[in-house]
Amino acid sequence: MEKNPELKDEIVPLVTKGISREEAAKGESFLAQYGLNRELENQLFPYINQASIKNYITGLLEFTLMATILFLFNYFQYGFFYNKIRR
Repeated sequence: MEKNPELKDEIVPLVTKGISREEAAKGESFLAQYGLNRELENQLFPYINQASIKNYITGLLEFTLMATILFLFNYFQYGFFYNKIRR
């Protein structure tokens, strides 16, 4: 964009729009020329494999933390109301 600002009107819509099925097929055929396809194992790309595991563990920890906080708030809230009822 900095080198060719006159192309801004052509580039921005291409980057921000979704892709069609034909464009996806063209992309898959382009990647297939270099040996990249859906049957390729993730083990060949260690960064992707490690990032996937890291994201899974992070999501699991976030869910556990949120569930624990929710249960603690629920416990304190019901304890507060039950103490008021008992009095």
